[in-house]
This record gives sequence, structure tokens and C-alpha cells, in this order.
Amino acid sequence: MTKDTNGSEQQRLEALFELDLLNGGPFIDIDRLVNLAAEICGGNLAAFTVHDADNAHQISTSWGQTYTIPKAECMCSISLAANTTVHTADARADTRLAGTRDVLQPPHVRSFISVPVGAEPDQPIGVLAVGDTDPGRFSHRDVQRLEKVAELISAFVLQRRTALRATRAATKTGEERQRHTLHQLIFEAIQEGVNVHTPQGDVIEMNAACLRILGLTRAEMLGRAFTDPRWRTFKADGSPFLADEYPVAVTLRTGLPVQNVPMGIELPSGELRWITINTVPLCNPETGEVEYGVATMKDVTAQREAELRLSAKNAELGAALAAAEKADRVKMDFMGVMSHELRTPMNAVLSCANLLSQTRLDPAQKRMLGVLDEAGRQMLALLNDLLDLSSLNADKMRIDP
Repeated sequence: MTKDTNGSEQQRLEALFELDLLNGGPFIDIDRLVNLAAEICGGNLAAFTVHDADNAHQISTSWGQTYTIPKAECMCSISLAANTTVHTADARADTRLAGTRDVLQPPHVRSFISVPVGAEPDQPIGVLAVGDTDPGRFSHRDVQRLEKVAELISAFVLQRRTALRATRAATKTGEERQRHTLHQLIFEAIQEGVNVHTPQGDVIEMNAACLRILGLTRAEMLGRAFTDPRWRTFKADGSPFLADEYPVAVTLRTGLPVQNVPMGIELPSGELRWITINTVPLCNPETGEVEYGVATMKDVTAQREAELRLSAKNAELGAALAAAEKADRVKMDFMGVMSHELRTPMNAVLSCANLLSQTRLDPAQKRMLGVLDEAGRQMLALLNDLLDLSSLNADKMRIDP
């Protein structure tokens, strides 16, 4: 019986490793079939062997012992490589088998039949073989019998592959379910609002923080596009957002992220809430086309209100400072004018006192005139100081070196 070899060696090895035969024994069903092969073919030796890239591994034998040898030394390698049944009356005389281990060493096999086994006809992963220490022991009918047993082992291999795939799929599904649950928990635990938009702008997913910030239910949020007229949004200067100015609209249109955009939103309750928005595109890794737009938002209403209060307070303080500065200027102007007006008559008083001192005066008059002159000079010095202070406050004072 000859079978076409279509699969590559790499595919054959992948099929072998998928079955986990090298680490999964013992295999009672295979042991029974190997013993059956020895019995119905009348050979004193039978074995099922699988081959990886370098070695041949006996999985089951009729004599109960197994070993691993290099593929080149194994009698079954010819059948596996050609994906065909091999029958020889005397292996010692067969040039294909004469140099193999079991011919040269005990048990010194002479009669030999080998049939490839696999879950797929074109991907043999092992060989079922019977042998005998005497030549000419096997007939064509024995070959047919061994091929029937090989079909049973192939059926076992196929069944094992199906069961392993189902188990791995179930395990993978469970792991994926756990990952999905974990991702969902993380998604919901994020304190910033997150929503996902289709290329048309419709919302298809959002987290609890998003609903809390926007004051909406999940049913109200699903499918609502940024072009929906129910949105009442404002820029920092109070002007409304146009549909193509929304950050997610820009990201979906350009494929570029948008960062830290302030936005005021009127909630269904009428409350005005301020948020900052960041958006990023999710692109197809193969085409690079934008498939989704993800928007994250942070409630900055308290910060915005604090900034407005601070701005109002600063304006109030600025007005108070301006009023105080104006009052100070009026005061200094008044002091300057009054000092100037008082200094003129004071100069006249001092001049008269000076002229009077040049006349004939008795001692008492001179003493009183001295007091008058001294007091006048002190008053003039005080007036000059007031004028200097007024000039300094008005940035008009000159200081000569």
C-alpha cells in the first residue's frame, strides 16, 4: 500500500507534537493494538514508533520495553520517509535495512513489515511494525492484516488529536474568558471616563466613569454619535463646539491623537460640567485605517470653578489695588499742592524775619525773632520733605550725584 507524501516535514513534526505522544504515555489502547499485530501476523516482535526530527521513539512494544535511537538506525525510517508500507522477507539481504540497528544487533530481525501511521494520510507521525528473527515468516495476507491494525492506530491518533484540540480550545476559551473578565474589570475600574467610537462616530462602548461624568445611562449612551443634537457642548470661551471640531471627530478624520481639549457639557439635569478630553485612534495593523476612536475624559468642574473663583478674586483685588493707588495719588497730589502753597508764604515770613533782624532791636526782640526764624526754617524743611515725598511717589524726583 503506497500513500502520497504532500505535507512538509515541518507540518509532520507539528502534527506529532500536537498529539503529545512523547510525554503522554502509557497508552493502553496502543499497547493492545501492538500486541494484536504481533498475534495476527504471527511475528515474535511488534512495535509502534514515532519519529521527530532526529530520533525514533518506541511508544509501545510487544515485549514491554522501549527505547529511543537515531532515525538513521531505525528500520521504520524507510517506511516513514516514503510514507509507504515496507515488506521484506529477509532484512539482512535487503540493502535498505541491512545496516539498521535491529538487524545488526539483537534481536537480529530478519522478516519485517512496517506501515506508516498518522491522523492524516499525508502526514505520518509514526510506524507500526512487526518482525521475526526468522526469514520469510510474513505473507501478503499478513501485510494486509498489519495495515488494518495500523488503520486502527491511526483512528486512535485522530481521536486523540480531536480530544486534545477540544481540551485546548476549552482551556483557551476559559483563559480568554478570564482575560476578558479581567480587562472588563480594569476598564470599569478606570477613574477617567472612556468611550469608544466607530468611524461613523457612534458610541459602542463606555465605562462607568464615562456615564457618571456625562450623567447618562448606558442605554442613552449607546449609539449616540458626537453629531447628535442632544449634545450641548461649549469651548472654554463659551462658544459651542461644531460637529467636526469634536476631538474624536478630528482623530477619526486625521488618524492623529488629540490632547487636553477643555469642553463644557450641559447635562440632562441642566448642570454645566467641565471636562478635558484626550483621543487616540485604533488602527487596523495591516491596512493602517482607523477602525475606532477612543476618547478619555476627566471631570475638571471643581478645578474650573476654583479657577473662576480665583480669577474673580484676582479681579476684585486688582480693582481694590487700583482704587487704593488712585487714592494714594490723590493724597500725594494734595500734599504736593499744599506743601507748595504753604512754602510760598513761609518763604515770605522768613524773608521778613531776615530783614527785621537787620534793624535795631532790643535783646528781647532779637530773642523772639530768633525763635520765629528757627521755627520758620523747620517748617520750611518739613514742607520741602513733603514735596520730595510727593515727587518720589509720582516718579518725578531727580537725584543729582
